[in-house]
Amino acid sequence: MLAAIFAAQAWTRAMRASGNDLTTYLAAARAFWDGLNPYLVNAPFPFIYPLFLCVAIWPFALLPYGVAVGAWYLLAVLALASATAPLRTLARAVPDSRQWLVATAIVALAFADVLQNNLVNGQVNPVVLALCVAFAWLHARGRRLAAGAALGAAIAIKITPAILLLYLVKRQDWRTVAWTVGAMLACGVVLPYLVAGPSIWNEYYHYAQTFLTDRLVDSAEIVSHRRAFGLVEVVRQLTGSALAADIWIAAAVVAVALWFVDRVDRAHAFALYLAASLLISPMSEVHHLIYLWPALVLLTGEALDGRLTARSTIGLMAVLIAALAIRHVPFAAFVAVAGTCLLIGGQTGVRRGSDSAPTPV
Repeated sequence: MLAAIFAAQAWTRAMRASGNDLTTYLAAARAFWDGLNPYLVNAPFPFIYPLFLCVAIWPFALLPYGVAVGAWYLLAVLALASATAPLRTLARAVPDSRQWLVATAIVALAFADVLQNNLVNGQVNPVVLALCVAFAWLHARGRRLAAGAALGAAIAIKITPAILLLYLVKRQDWRTVAWTVGAMLACGVVLPYLVAGPSIWNEYYHYAQTFLTDRLVDSAEIVSHRRAFGLVEVVRQLTGSALAADIWIAAAVVAVALWFVDRVDRAHAFALYLAASLLISPMSEVHHLIYLWPALVLLTGEALDGRLTARSTIGLMAVLIAALAIRHVPFAAFVAVAGTCLLIGGQTGVRRGSDSAPTPV
């Protein structure tokens, strides 16, 4: 039902004069394939992604706009489904498929605001999330090349999943790190170069001097959002002060914390890294919260299956209630993010044996 409601809203949003985020993606892709700088395109919203998205989304740009809107929405819904089903196999936490569906429905209800923000605005996050889950699923089966390709593609679309490289380094899986870096360069550099040639260097220079500099160097100048969840914005709103290097300090703190907290099984560790990436984000946009999805589905499934302690279950309820209040209550999003990280990181004793690679199927 939610998917049908959001589909109608997505169509209305996409057909307004300013369109939605998909409108910008398509305009940037057309400009890039026409030999222009996609970061300077006249679009409703700024294009703020690496050039690989312009290559990957090109088939949608060839379609009539209405068809592209429908196809992109269908892809996003399928991506969310493909980011949910493998988690059950990966974690083996909820053997009853009906319980797994109930767990997914509970999280979908609590995160209806986040799902709506992604689907109605035509965001690329569901696709990136699906690639990240594919990485975890493939890596669990020892398919390092395919896992690296999935993660490399995710990083080439949106830089945030690069936090999963720390997940691999922690496990000293240098082969998958190499495959990931290779796939990232192939997607982010080689493919765009084959389309646009040497002009990509000027375009990436512009990208670095504008979007990346604003977020990573001059981050103190960014206006904080009311629903802050990143450490940088939360500290700014609580203290009223900011540092130019605050995003780097936050990244270092989160990375060190992950290194020591990462003692959980494979599924929980993967979900923990994705959730913790939100704490580093210099911008607290509601649609980013979709990266809590794996952690919350895992925790809710385990609560239904009786695998969580009473205290953890109560904590999970508090997180889901905070998720329901994201739209209206300041710092509710931070409670949802930080609480999820604490809960998922605290599952040290949950099926530790599942960290070994399951039998391929």
